[in-house]
Amino acid sequence: MLINKLDHEECVLGYAIANYTTTAAKAISMLSPDDMSTGGTKWLLSAIKRVASKGQPVDLITIVTERRIAERENIIPSVCTFAWLVEIAKNSNGANIETRAKIIRANSAMRLAVEKIDSVKAE
Repeated sequence: MLINKLDHEECVLGYAIANYTTTAAKAISMLSPDDMSTGGTKWLLSAIKRVASKGQPVDLITIVTERRIAERENIIPSVCTFAWLVEIAKNSNGANIETRAKIIRANSAMRLAVEKIDSVKAE
């Protein structure tokens, strides 16, 4: 059973936006967009990784800038509003962030396994 997948995803991503420490960077590096369960969290993880890879500070300002660019290009999920970004940054905390990242990866692996089982059943 998947355990609070969205809560963990938003907590890790929100913490990275609010406080991009070495611990947050390590947790983010453990994840790929495919590990995320929603279009919004996939986009946000990609944006955080993109900003960090450019050597820019990962914070609400740079992520909002990425959001504006994606919005102009019409490549952003509708959930990724400014209010959503502020909310997850405000409500996150760094407690057990690496453990949360591991749970996200485990949930992703379980999701893939379930999809494979379902496809075999359908055959």
